[in-house]
Amino acid sequence: MNSIGIERSMGTMGLKVGLSGRIIIAAFSILCILTVFSSLLISYSERKNAMQAIDDQSQVLKDRLAKSLIGPIWSLDLSQVENILLVEMNDPNIKYLILWDQDGKLFTGFMHGSEGQLVRLTDSTQAKAALNADHKFYIEVIKTTNVANYRLGLVEIGHDSAALTRSINKSLIFSSMQNLTIMFVGLILLSIYFRFSVLSPLSKINAAVLKFGQKDFSARIGKETKRSNELGELSRSFNSMADIIQEYSTDLETVVRDRTSRLVKTEKLAFLGSLTAGVAHEINTPVGVSVTAASHLDEKLKLIAKQLEENSLTKSDLEGFFSEARETTLILLNNLRRASDFVSSFKKIAVDQSSEDLRLVDIGQYIEEVVFSLRPKIKKTPHTIQLEIPPNIAWYGYPGMLSQIVTNLIFNSLNHAYPDGSAGTIRIGAKLQNDFIAVYYTDDGCGIPEENLSRIFQPFFTTQREHGGTGLGLYIVSNIASKLGGTIRCESEKGKGVRFTVRLPARIEKIHEVDNERI
Repeated sequence: MNSIGIERSMGTMGLKVGLSGRIIIAAFSILCILTVFSSLLISYSERKNAMQAIDDQSQVLKDRLAKSLIGPIWSLDLSQVENILLVEMNDPNIKYLILWDQDGKLFTGFMHGSEGQLVRLTDSTQAKAALNADHKFYIEVIKTTNVANYRLGLVEIGHDSAALTRSINKSLIFSSMQNLTIMFVGLILLSIYFRFSVLSPLSKINAAVLKFGQKDFSARIGKETKRSNELGELSRSFNSMADIIQEYSTDLETVVRDRTSRLVKTEKLAFLGSLTAGVAHEINTPVGVSVTAASHLDEKLKLIAKQLEENSLTKSDLEGFFSEARETTLILLNNLRRASDFVSSFKKIAVDQSSEDLRLVDIGQYIEEVVFSLRPKIKKTPHTIQLEIPPNIAWYGYPGMLSQIVTNLIFNSLNHAYPDGSAGTIRIGAKLQNDFIAVYYTDDGCGIPEENLSRIFQPFFTTQREHGGTGLGLYIVSNIASKLGGTIRCESEKGKGVRFTVRLPARIEKIHEVDNERI
């Protein structure tokens, strides 16, 4: 039988019955009830008719015996009386016939024995023992003369309903079998009708709805829409609704894709802006110190030049100038080198962030430069970043994307891992695994609750929206890993920190498109 998936549980056994099964069960139950009810009606009707027939036959028998026995009894012709009674005993429904005289004594009588044989009753005791019929009738035999009416005797007739019951039972069994046959045939025809006219179209409608529920918005109902009944109307309404939803879904997907792409670009620009501001602040200090040192050295040069011009320059003045010049030059070199390192780091990271050029990098050195470029952000926190990367792990890929992964993971820890402001430790490691490079990132922060663990890579999911969180950080990391042909996995327990494992091909030939958008 065709099932359309509309099911219900049947008790603790977990059995399930489809709509078709329930319809058949309901039809079968109704037909069974009708069969039993009709059988009872037939039984009652036949029993009533049989009892009426017995009453009618008894009345005829009464009239016949009342007339036929008057003469033989009046003339005391026992032989003739018995012949009359024997003729009536041929009726199998009559159990006994007894003639009592006017004094209540046995005149004569007959009964059917246990095996159906005729038994002649010879005494009153034997006759009274036979008085156990289901129905009894009495006939007074009266002789009417011109003088008076003479009561000649009383005929007692015993009817047995066993034969009647057997006849009714046979009739009931026959009618029940007939009704069951009709019910079975009707059940088959009903199931065939429901299967082709109701269940089959409902199954197709249900299949389309299930596909639609699985986000297959192209699912439609086919030829069932040509029906002129309610199922056809339902099919047409579903298709109309599906067309509207698909149209809105396509428009919404386009809007979401465009806005997500713009948000991702905005996130990148915001990061570069933040990085630029931080680096500018970091460069400002060594440059300021260098300007002060250069200004001091310039004053000393002017003083030495004036003394030389006035011929007042002594050996000790010159020696003092050289000593101070060496110290000032050392200060200038240290601070300018410091500023140069920041500029160099920032230049590499910024260029990598804004371009997608393949090149070979040392994973350890490059991640160290990324962390160094984030120093303006990190030094404002009490946290420590430890790099545990062996030297000489070469990676051929897109460094800018790797910097985005590391940067977003660090920012994720800074923004979420330590809500109480406690000092934490972030560790970044890497190792070569065959044709892949595994980058391990851990922090000892508050961890991620189990109910959020499966959602952290979804776009716009954040627990810090009230503090300006966009929910794009880990989504960008996941997308970058996928675009590079790699994977990212997160392990965490509440209160036990977090561990991210990023696996990337050791050599990347091209970027894989993900979600039809570029990051």
